[in-house]
Amino acid sequence: MTGARFDHRICLFQEAPISVVEDLHQSRPPADRFVRKLLRVGDAVDKTAVFGARRSTTTAIVISGIRCTITYLLIPILAPFFGFLDALDAPISIVLSSLAIVMGIRGVRRFWIADHRARWSYTAFIGVVLAMLLAAIAIDVSNLVS
Repeated sequence: MTGARFDHRICLFQEAPISVVEDLHQSRPPADRFVRKLLRVGDAVDKTAVFGARRSTTTAIVISGIRCTITYLLIPILAPFFGFLDALDAPISIVLSSLAIVMGIRGVRRFWIADHRARWSYTAFIGVVLAMLLAAIAIDVSNLVS
């Protein structure tokens, strides 16, 4: 293949020259650049990260569902029979909420690393979920303190 030329601008993975990544950074809207900086994901794109993003998203939602089931269904039903469960309600909820927050942020970072077309929608969705989880943690901490 004499005379064949490889265009480095097509390759946006690890082999991409720094100038291509800088060009990509400048072509992004300011909001994209802000969120990428906030999440500390940089401008390099890894399309395979979307698989981990979906797994993290699913895990975060499942953990949040487990937390709700334990906190709002199992403990109220079983507490009259097992008195010690009331004492475990808030700590279990705090641990599961914290784990769901970590998995949610991890998923959002992977959506941004993959430069997924639905990254803004997922960011808004996980923002609402994180707000509810943080509110639940605040309520549980206030219940523990009082």
